[in-house]
Amino acid sequence: MTPIALKDIGWLDSNGNWTEKSGVTDDNAFLFSPLKQEIALKEYLLANRRHAQTNGVLDQVGQTIHGIKDAFVVTEDGLAAAMHREGPTAARSYLDFLAKQGWVSKESDFPAKLVDVFKHIETRLREFADVPYLRPHGH
Repeated sequence: MTPIALKDIGWLDSNGNWTEKSGVTDDNAFLFSPLKQEIALKEYLLANRRHAQTNGVLDQVGQTIHGIKDAFVVTEDGLAAAMHREGPTAARSYLDFLAKQGWVSKESDFPAKLVDVFKHIETRLREFADVPYLRPHGH
């Protein structure tokens, strides 16, 4: 998991130090604990799902996007992958941008500072559309 993800779930503080919530004391303790990694991933997926529900990202499930490489349909699985890679705020920015573009994606139209982020999001949305993700318990 990325430091940004670990900070988002409160396992790392703003200085990159492990918190009590994580139950680990250093990077190696985390890296050599599959259980801690699994718990962190589940917490992160749950946090992303909450963000997606709150910021309206899930409202776009079923929307067809005419992407850079091919047309695809936004799925919850693809959204989970995109949010895991770039975060729910960036996923929302991408979807808001495309809504204004009539759901047609052209790299040349992307804001310059977001080209790489938007391309990553689109790739994840397309490539993971049918790849089931581990849903947090009860969701």
